[in-house]
Amino acid sequence: MDNKIKIIFLGSPEFAIPSLQNLIKDPRFKILAVITQPDKPVGRKMTLTPPPVKKFALENNIPVWQPEKVKEVAEKISDLNPDFLVVVAYGKLVPKSVLTLPKYGCVNVHGSILPLYRGSAVLQAPILNGDNESGVTIMLMDEGLDTGPILKIAKVNLEKNETGAILHDKLSILGAKTLPDILINFSQGKIIPEPQARETLYCPEIKKADGKIDWNKPAIEIERQARAYYPWPGTFSISNYQSSIINKTLKIISVENKIFPINKYKPGEVFLDNNKLAVQCGQDALIITKLQLEGGKPLSAEEFLRGHKDFIGTIL
Repeated sequence: MDNKIKIIFLGSPEFAIPSLQNLIKDPRFKILAVITQPDKPVGRKMTLTPPPVKKFALENNIPVWQPEKVKEVAEKISDLNPDFLVVVAYGKLVPKSVLTLPKYGCVNVHGSILPLYRGSAVLQAPILNGDNESGVTIMLMDEGLDTGPILKIAKVNLEKNETGAILHDKLSILGAKTLPDILINFSQGKIIPEPQARETLYCPEIKKADGKIDWNKPAIEIERQARAYYPWPGTFSISNYQSSIINKTLKIISVENKIFPINKYKPGEVFLDNNKLAVQCGQDALIITKLQLEGGKPLSAEEFLRGHKDFIGTIL
């Protein structure tokens, strides 16, 4: 008799792969199928590209379903009689008609500490807000958006140089390590779900425009923005200093993780501080370490200044 916990896994991006990988490797579980988003056109050539989870699942000989809406495969889910649906960054809503199908319910790996941050951009929010920690929440799903009862919260400290990319990988691995034992313990009645109670902050989906820097803001906020939005959507400003490149986008790839108490220039004004490329903010200043002009390649600030010596003094 097969006593393995039967799972249907829902996920799409790279973030979900470590969780799926750990469940595949763990002899206590059997992955019946993977549900992921449909292939989408990507890049300038709009090449039809599968979600990373699809590629990983097929490499491990797991059936893959790609419905436009999960309810389209509700009957197939019911026929497989899973113990759990496990959802990790799937990217689509799971309706009540599907939530009730598995024996023990639907479990979600949420990339932040609940109930503090709900929504799409929860990974970037703690960096933007200057929090000292973040984490993953393993929760039972209900009809609301990230409102279900909590099974487990696992935390990590945020470093001063924490970027969106670094935290993405940390939380992806943390969720994968935490998930298997929670599924087992919950199925054995060893975990009592804890309802969410206190106030929450909704984090809407990030758009490209969110990366535009407002130099009137304090330097500490812009420094956090640069880290939180790396690598996507990135942070940028508009160059207005030279006729050949006026109104071109200037991508600010990285800044020093330090705030400089300089307040003698106009917000957005570019200047040199100890031969370093600096920008005045609404309060204090930042040192830019790497940037990229539209149509060019990423350059260190030193390299950029060698080719654009008249950049000093411009106002972004």
